[in-house]
Amino acid sequence: MGGGWSLCMSTKQIYISLQIKNTIYLLLSLLCLVSCDKNNDLGESCNYEENPLGVDIQSNTVIPLHSRNFWVYTDSLWQEGIFEGEKSSLIKIEKVYDLDGRKSMKFSQIIPQLTLRNDTLYSTRLTPEPTVPICYEILHPMFFSPTGIVQVDDDPFAKFVYRSSNPVETPVGTFSDNIVYEEEDTFEVIVNEEVGIVKMSFFVTYGNIQKTKRRTLTLKDFDLI
Repeated sequence: MGGGWSLCMSTKQIYISLQIKNTIYLLLSLLCLVSCDKNNDLGESCNYEENPLGVDIQSNTVIPLHSRNFWVYTDSLWQEGIFEGEKSSLIKIEKVYDLDGRKSMKFSQIIPQLTLRNDTLYSTRLTPEPTVPICYEILHPMFFSPTGIVQVDDDPFAKFVYRSSNPVETPVGTFSDNIVYEEEDTFEVIVNEEVGIVKMSFFVTYGNIQKTKRRTLTLKDFDLI
């Protein structure tokens, strides 16, 4: 009798164990389905409509915008003011989105997402997160034709746009009457309205020493439609 009772208890324990495992698998499956539904909802709510490439975007901006335009730069690195080396870097428009009727351009590198409003290009961030209902955020003006010095933002540091008569020498020519976008002592973009960005510079500061260039991109070739 004792052995039979022991056998019955073992069978019952096995049955209970199987039931618990089945319940756990069921709960995991339900959680997976809920997670997938949330991801699907997120994808549908942030479905960025793309415009076809190969078409003119707009002609009255300070950067010539056509999806087939491209710019090639001499990309140089510096360490504490000492030249380290260089390469070629290509920048082009990879995608054009429609954000509530406004064209928004994604570039191949360095340049942030830019959204066109009238004749001004705004720095933009795509935000496909559940907590952001409109899926994107237009941050601040970045490229436009300024009158005087315009401060466009101060978070986390000051950003300015102004016109400069200082000539910029490049392998494809010398450009004057340019527009400068400057992020305090860290980043500078020089734009010529005829060709687009002619130079970009990144700076670092070592201790109390004046800012020193860390990376420069200088225009050496381009093609505009």
